[in-house]
Parts: sequence; C-alpha cells; structure tokens
Amino acid sequence: MNKLFLILGFSLFFLIGCTGSNQINAIYPREVEELITLYIYERLKLGMSKEEVFDLIGFECDHMHVSEIEDVLTEFYTCNGSKDTGANAIITFQNEYLYAKTQTGLR
Repeated sequence: MNKLFLILGFSLFFLIGCTGSNQINAIYPREVEELITLYIYERLKLGMSKEEVFDLIGFECDHMHVSEIEDVLTEFYTCNGSKDTGANAIITFQNEYLYAKTQTGLR
C-alpha cells in the first residue's frame, strides 16, 4: 500500500513538473498588475493631456477624487508602483492637463 502511494506521489510530482507554465496559467489565470515605474514617471511632463499621460503609462490609474470649482475641473489619480508596499504615484489633472505629480518609492 505504501508503495502505491509512493508511486502515485512521484507520478503526480512528475506530471506537475512537466506541465508548461502556459498550461498552469490557463488553469489558474493571474491578474496582470498594472504598475508604474520610476522611468515612466520621470517621462511625465506638466502640461501633457490626460490621453498622452495614460498612453505613456500604458493604463488608466485609479481615479481617486474629482472636484470642480468655478470653471476648473481637478482630478486625482493614484498609480501603484514597484510591488513595494506604499510605492505609488499621484497624478493631478486640471481641465484635462497634467497639473502636478508626486511619487513615493518608485523604482
């Protein structure tokens, strides 16, 4: 009986070891994390349009807050970065153009 479990265990181990990573990902799909890097952050220039910014980053960051005072629309976005706890960038737009940016811990 112990030999049967031993043979089954090794067989299972062998089958899992021979499975390609694409097959595993098909069974257990992972969400692709959208992360901003310091390299991308440094390429963001004040005055860029919102479309230019998100095209450069490659995704739209999390929309955190919006306010409108008189004719000025201000929007804040947070982008996660570098998989380190707390690494992020905060991007501020006024009337659809990059107005301010700040980052913590990006690599």
